[in-house]
Amino acid sequence: MSYMKALAGIFLFITLSILCTVFAKPLYKSQIEADLGEKVRGILLKHDLDPSAVKIENHHLVHLGAQIPNRSAGEELRRELEGVIGLYLGNDLISPLILKPPHFHLAEQSDQTLVLKGLVRDESEREFLLSLVGSSAQQEGVPKQVEDLLRLSGNVARIPGRKELSAFTPVFLAAAERGNLSWSPMEFQMSGLLDNEEQREKLLSLSAEVFAGRVEPTNELVVQPLQDLNFGVERNRQRIIVSGLLPDKETQEHLLKLTRRESRGAYLIDKTSLAVRPHQSWWAGSPEKLFPAILSTTRGQARIHYYRDRFIAEATFDERADYDVVQDLLMGFPQQVQRSVNLRVVRKATAAPSVRRNNEFKAEVLILRLRNLAVYFDSSSAVIKESERGKIVEAAQIILESRDVTQGLTVGGYADLRGNASYNRSLSLRRAEAVRSQLIAEGVPEERLSVQHFGEDSSQRAKKDLWKSRRVEISLTQETDKEEEE
Repeated sequence: MSYMKALAGIFLFITLSILCTVFAKPLYKSQIEADLGEKVRGILLKHDLDPSAVKIENHHLVHLGAQIPNRSAGEELRRELEGVIGLYLGNDLISPLILKPPHFHLAEQSDQTLVLKGLVRDESEREFLLSLVGSSAQQEGVPKQVEDLLRLSGNVARIPGRKELSAFTPVFLAAAERGNLSWSPMEFQMSGLLDNEEQREKLLSLSAEVFAGRVEPTNELVVQPLQDLNFGVERNRQRIIVSGLLPDKETQEHLLKLTRRESRGAYLIDKTSLAVRPHQSWWAGSPEKLFPAILSTTRGQARIHYYRDRFIAEATFDERADYDVVQDLLMGFPQQVQRSVNLRVVRKATAAPSVRRNNEFKAEVLILRLRNLAVYFDSSSAVIKESERGKIVEAAQIILESRDVTQGLTVGGYADLRGNASYNRSLSLRRAEAVRSQLIAEGVPEERLSVQHFGEDSSQRAKKDLWKSRRVEISLTQETDKEEEE
């Protein structure tokens, strides 16, 4: 009987042991894993990371789910997790979840367009940067366009330090011209041109304050005050000196070309330079009309100079009409621009008899050479034939070589006797205008060329000679012609 009781006790113990093993172990395991999960989530919250996706199986941390901003944060997190999970922390658990840091670059172009490029996580990050830069640009008083070159990537972390960026960016854009700003969680670089040293110190102090302990700011800020532009031309004997401070290479080359075109063989000396940070000028575009008007119609010394708030001009004219043209151009200047103008009209001195006879001889030679270069046209046509273009090129060369003969030139058109007289006058005008345009294209100053249309040429009546009437002749303008035009 006692033997049976002993067997029953052993059986009961084994049964209870089995039941404990089957039911109690999972309960214990579940409790341990729940406890480990709470500890892991606590560590994630401490690091401002999302703890909702933590997953633990068989005491192993199999899924973290947190987006770790950078490698140093990942290494620090691993050390703390190893204190809780120990060997059950997978070696490759954190590294694949480390995200690339966001970064952006802000650059102000010469046309004041703001270019924003870089790598951000999603559309909300992009909108934050575009709104920040756009609103900062509007606060400067001069609206600027923002060019969006940002790229989206799910492999980057979210932008930290939004508050700091929002505090710094408007101040930077307001102070720095041609500003460049490079930012990432590991670096902060800025460059640009400033008005004074106070602005530089303010930006350095503000950047150190708002990014303290997170980023070490570096800078290439340069103090360069705005420079007042000026530009001038002075003619003295056979030299033309061009001087001043210009905004860019394109403007410099254009104004030098304009001056060279009107130099009439004088030796050109370039003393211009380029501004590092040019102040806007009021005279942009003005030299286009004024330089030719003064340089080509005056004699002797002449001076023209544009400054920030004033204008200087000194010249002597031979003709009142040229003087009046320049005065009309000066009237178009802004009212606030001060003028120091000394323009005079002086009659031409009567040439000595020997000089006058010499010039008359040169004029006669020019007349004879041009007389042999009449340009002929087809019937009812004002189109210059290819066979006649060489005559116009030769005529232009002769005119330009005869520098001592400054008299005006008449381009006269004719038509034959056939057809309506009114039509023929119109046709002769179109022929003369076509030749005049070609002469100008070859370099003859347009102000020297006047057009006459004589219509029908009655000197040629025979049918075989009508081709001689369909012509344009280039000749020196007679003094009587000038009086009639006036």
